Amino acid sequence: GTMFEVARATIETYPNAMLACMLRHTDNVDVPFVDRDPTLFRVVLNYYRNGHVDVPPDISWTSVYRELDFFGVGVLDYKKDSPFLIILENRCLI
Repeated sequence: GTMFEVARATIETYPNAMLACMLRHTDNVDVPFVDRDPTLFRVVLNYYRNGHVDVPPDISWTSVYRELDFFGVGVLDYKKDSPFLIILENRCLI
């Protein structure tokens, strides 16, 4: 697998999304494990860092939409193959 090192403050940008929920339910010694495609996960992390969804040409918008939805950084308005996504933060259910 691929290891990603991410600042806690970056993850807490979206406190009600899945990654922040995971951090709240682990201690500082545990490293959260996420079994996802690392190429798509990198897109999600970049969204956390800069607030933009930058999709490389070899990745479909549908895949990015699904990944953002999986992590609880949902999509309010999505049109297939559209470069325009409106992001809506989902609520933590844990």
